[in-house]
Amino acid sequence: PGGIGKTTFAQYLYNDKTIEAHFSIKVWVCVSTHFDVVKLTQEILKCIYHAENEGSRRVDELSNLDQLQITIAQRLKSKRFLLVLDDMWKCGSEAEWGSLLAPFSKGDAKGSMVLVTTRFPSIAQMVKTTKPIELQGLGDSEFFTFFEECIFGHDKPEYYEDNIIDIARKISKKLKGFPLAAKSVGRLLKYRISQERWIEILERNEWQHQTNNDDIMPALQISYDYLPFYLKRCFSYCALYPEDYHFNNIEISHFWEALGIIDSGSHKNRAEDIGLKYLDELEGNGFLVKKVDDRTGRQYYVMHDLLHDLA
Repeated sequence: PGGIGKTTFAQYLYNDKTIEAHFSIKVWVCVSTHFDVVKLTQEILKCIYHAENEGSRRVDELSNLDQLQITIAQRLKSKRFLLVLDDMWKCGSEAEWGSLLAPFSKGDAKGSMVLVTTRFPSIAQMVKTTKPIELQGLGDSEFFTFFEECIFGHDKPEYYEDNIIDIARKISKKLKGFPLAAKSVGRLLKYRISQERWIEILERNEWQHQTNNDDIMPALQISYDYLPFYLKRCFSYCALYPEDYHFNNIEISHFWEALGIIDSGSHKNRAEDIGLKYLDELEGNGFLVKKVDDRTGRQYYVMHDLLHDLA
């Protein structure tokens, strides 16, 4: 299911020092809903060039799959590599999957690995070479500890234990052990720590719309409902971009300005400054994640696909 922490867990492994020492080349590609062998191969080759400090070499201009794969095979011939294909939604056939993997079976080094994350059991069955690992939600106790961290960080107030811990536990149970829901609702609770506000959130009608134990959309909807109107508009227009799009401050700021969300003429600050403030507010509310591009060192923001669906 989405929001359970597959990508976060894979990133933890990917960035582990032991993993870095074991593999000469590491490549991370987000697949999402579009499984295009040529485009994915281009993206993989870009990452390989970057890992070898050679830039992207205008890979986008090279569209011949055979040439792309020959180049990859040559680059990886004597190197142990880790390839992560994150958030894979679809693949047309086993033949198409085999086509993508073709250049990775020709190397001399032993111990290379391809890791796929997906929410779809059919995809896991197609690509597996070993037993798939199905992540489960955290247990009640561990999840509640995590939920408290989302609300308070390390600064839990003294009065919290006596006044509203039971309300927090009841809200926690509605989040079904999903970290994404905990982050979203936890940050909502953080902005107003009061018994009245927390009871109001606990008693929202949206909780009754949960269809199964994997459904966290009501939790995300509640968090969205409490956003200020201008942030709702910003968030909604972000969803016009494709899933897993990397938002940079300048681009999205001028987009919001063109739509009239940002009126830089009535402020001393530039549109980019106001846009950055709005991006950080969305990130602070759990609706965007701030990251740094390994290849360029530039900061960007990305939206989880479930939040993209919500918008």
